[in-house]
Amino acid sequence: GTNSTFNYSPIDGDQVQVVMTSSLTCVTGNPASSNVIAMTVSNSLPASVSISATQNSVCQGNSVTFTAFPVNGGATPSYQWKVNGQNAGTNSTFNYSPIDGDQVQVVMTSSLTCVTGNPASSNFIAMTVSAILPASVSISATQSSVCQGTSVTFTAFPENGGATPSYQWKVNGQNAGTNNSTFNYSPINGDQVQVVMTSSLTCVTGNPASSNVIAMTVNPVVLSVLANPSTAGTAIYSGTPIIGQTVLLTAEPQSGWLFVNWTNNLGEVLSTNASFNFNVSGCNPIITANFNSGTALTGKLAYFNNVETRIPSPYNDGAFYARIFDGAVPVSAVQQLSNDMPFSFNDLETGKSYTMRLWEETTNNLIGQTWSWNNWGGVTALDALIVSYMAVENPVLSAFPWILPVGEQHYTPFFTHVADANNSTSITSLDALILLYRSIGDPMTIPFPGGRHNFQVAGKRMTTLNEMAYPTAPDVIFVPNGVYMPSSQATSVFYEAQLPVIETGANIFNIYMVATGDLNVSHNLGNTAKAHSDLGFEGVIAANVGDEILIPVRINQQAELGAITIGMSYNKQLIDVVDVIGYDIFNINKNAAEVHIAWFDQNGRSFGQNQDLVVLKAKVLAEINAGTRFAELISTTEFANVTANVLQDISLSTSYVETSVTTVDDLNAMSLNHSIFPNPFNDVTNIHYTLPAAGKVSVVVYNHLGQEVKTLFSGTQLAGAHSLRLNNYDLNGSGTYFYRIMLEGETKTISARGTIMMAK
Repeated sequence: GTNSTFNYSPIDGDQVQVVMTSSLTCVTGNPASSNVIAMTVSNSLPASVSISATQNSVCQGNSVTFTAFPVNGGATPSYQWKVNGQNAGTNSTFNYSPIDGDQVQVVMTSSLTCVTGNPASSNFIAMTVSAILPASVSISATQSSVCQGTSVTFTAFPENGGATPSYQWKVNGQNAGTNNSTFNYSPINGDQVQVVMTSSLTCVTGNPASSNVIAMTVNPVVLSVLANPSTAGTAIYSGTPIIGQTVLLTAEPQSGWLFVNWTNNLGEVLSTNASFNFNVSGCNPIITANFNSGTALTGKLAYFNNVETRIPSPYNDGAFYARIFDGAVPVSAVQQLSNDMPFSFNDLETGKSYTMRLWEETTNNLIGQTWSWNNWGGVTALDALIVSYMAVENPVLSAFPWILPVGEQHYTPFFTHVADANNSTSITSLDALILLYRSIGDPMTIPFPGGRHNFQVAGKRMTTLNEMAYPTAPDVIFVPNGVYMPSSQATSVFYEAQLPVIETGANIFNIYMVATGDLNVSHNLGNTAKAHSDLGFEGVIAANVGDEILIPVRINQQAELGAITIGMSYNKQLIDVVDVIGYDIFNINKNAAEVHIAWFDQNGRSFGQNQDLVVLKAKVLAEINAGTRFAELISTTEFANVTANVLQDISLSTSYVETSVTTVDDLNAMSLNHSIFPNPFNDVTNIHYTLPAAGKVSVVVYNHLGQEVKTLFSGTQLAGAHSLRLNNYDLNGSGTYFYRIMLEGETKTISARGTIMMAK
């Protein structure tokens, strides 16, 4: 530069000097050089600052220290702390007691010259400040005055205990139970129970906290055993009466008196056995042994089968009731029957024949809500087969002694009633047909035609209460009265019977119920299944969504069958069953997605291994992935032979349905299942086959020389199960033949070949 001043941006290490030339004449050392200035140039640095706190979640009133950490702050940076934007402190550290929600920040001014971003603002720290709460706990007990041996539950109710408080229960100052808000034990009289709770919160006072004290009063158990009348006999007990334990009660009548039953202080019958184990459940139980100088009638209400299942009465919505009449005059109070205790009618007159009436009552007094309306069951095609045998007096029924007693020629009256499904007073094939339709859930048979009730009722005099009538049929038939419709008044429908002549002492009379049509009495209440088979899956049927297919249900072993009952559920999101092929009596319940099929034949029918037992025509509704089970057998499935014996080892199978492969050309492997039965045959046989896809099909029979003998079919068929009939006149005499099934695609053909033996 040439001026007296010089301006520029130096670089670190630059040496700056000026040479001055004087304008005077009389000067020496002209021009003159100046001193040299060495330049030091520093880089500009970014200034920043961050802060931390000793804690940012504290209890109210606690002091917190915040510390600043400067970057490029120089030797003497300055600080301005801010709380919620307001100036609060000026040191590198800042200490104060925050309020919940406070926002803390610092602004740092660097003492360096060459810095950028100066002054610098730090991060914010948001403070969480919790109020200091008092910790406390109280306890309660299920009861504070109990009988000896009673277990009591104590419950702690913490205040400000936090998410995971800990507990130390104390009985009389001694540790008794830990780490649970409840404490259960059997106290002793005078016990003092308390809990110490330690809160899991930080900001609490009075921690740990002690609860109130509950003083326990424990009363000894006093069991009173009385005789009624007091002069009629003795009543004693042995053992120590403690809650939850049993003592043995024993009653001994005096001469001329009979023991009737034990009752509690509410008059409820506890037992009709003179000696029984009584479970102590109260401090002052009063148990009375009742004696009678007259005559009593006692018994039970049960289902007639091999275990004589007790009828569940009372049940949820109602109960069964009974009453004794002398002609039209009631001679007893109405007695509600219990499923675990026998009924008992006392003070009856020796030598008289009374009438007993049995009925149900419900909360809304409608038959449609009664147990007997809603629990009919156990009837399958096997029962229809038995009824058909009764119509023709087939001696095979001697296997059922309750129907045809050994050595007798006539059926028992009660099971004649059980078999009379249409209430016609005679047994015909129509009764068998009605049972078939009822077994598949046909709504036209609910209720039974002719006003037949779902259940038939009978009774039998027994020698002891626990003696079983089965397999001997009960012989006192109760006559049903009233209209058996769902809208009928429940109390207007009842059963009535003339009882056997009452004898002196205890008369045992049991009442039995049988579902109308359940001739082999195999229905066990709560389990409607008589037999059950599993459904296997083997092979594939390919189809498109929207296709109709024929789904086979195959029997997996050779069998001679006299009765078939099949129940299947299906996935109604995947398929819609539209028809059943091979049977006339079936019911497709689309709402429940179930198919029910029933069939019987006194002559029986032979089925070969892997033969189609039934074919379901169905429409594919949605995509079905490989290996998807679209159907299952349900509990009504049962098979029997012509001698009316249930077959327990029958298994069934079907084919998978897939929508990922839909044409013959797409199939990767041969999967054309086929079978022929009977084989060898004399008159007629059937070829069964399952097409893995829809397409053009030909079924041709050849002789042993390979010459075509008969074309059984040529045309287009749906995917799924098919069957063709072959007669002996279709062939050229006895011998060995072959059949070939071909399923053709545009580029691929699947074929299957089998052997036919025609006997002479």
